[in-house]
Amino acid sequence: MFENGGAFGFGYIILPFTLFPNLFLISSITVLRKKDFKNPVLLLINTLGLTYCLFFFWFFIISTI
Repeated sequence: MFENGGAFGFGYIILPFTLFPNLFLISSITVLRKKDFKNPVLLLINTLGLTYCLFFFWFFIISTI
């Protein structure tokens, strides 16, 4: 397992942080293609995705300065 994670095994470390934003992109593309802006479930998923991405942007970028 330690030999298959890329450089220094960072592939396995960063996977949980990159998997969820990519899953949130699926619902965003669905909203943009179908023009289904009033669907409350997709609105909730997109809001959670935006909150998740903004939190990790703040946590990894802003808080390290």
